[in-house]
Amino acid sequence: MVQIQAHQGYFQSDGRLIFSNTFVEPPKNKKVTVLWEEEIVPDKKTTSQQQTVLDVLESLESISKEDFTPEDLESFERLERGGFELKFEERLP
Repeated sequence: MVQIQAHQGYFQSDGRLIFSNTFVEPPKNKKVTVLWEEEIVPDKKTTSQQQTVLDVLESLESISKEDFTPEDLESFERLERGGFELKFEERLP
């Protein structure tokens, strides 16, 4: 019979395994299988355009409903209702 347990922790730079749950006692003189998860970081640097997009997305995520004035919220509602129209000069009578 095989008993399988899963615990999350971190390897320190000196090779010690530190479990997140301090109640876990690592096995002694037992055969173990270790799996780990790694975040893959791309080799190339972020271009200025990519960084700009990331900055915009971060800014948008930080905006909450409380950051808008009543006029802003009314403008969003008008936009959803189709209240804004694009007017190109060449299309004007």
